[in-house]
Amino acid sequence: MLTKEDKEEIKRLIVEVVSELTFKNPKTGEKQVLKATLGSDPIVDVTARAIEVFGTREKALRWLKTPVRSLGDQTPLSLLNSPEGVARVQDTLGRVEHGVW
Repeated sequence: MLTKEDKEEIKRLIVEVVSELTFKNPKTGEKQVLKATLGSDPIVDVTARAIEVFGTREKALRWLKTPVRSLGDQTPLSLLNSPEGVARVQDTLGRVEHGVW
């Protein structure tokens, strides 16, 4: 369970690296920026979960910006604009954690 301080630290981390949070749209090839509201709980939760699963923020951020086959070759970041996308990313992180991907 994340504490309030944990969430605030993750929000600061997200703001700090927001310039890095761009991804290439696999369908159009265009660069896009994460459109979800920074600091919203789903983004904080997904980022925190990714850091937990991958062990470091660098590895987590790299994974969030890399197309994932089980997500239809979309980047996890590109899916964080909807509750369904967040659920898919969370599910994928669970699979990675348990080695079922």
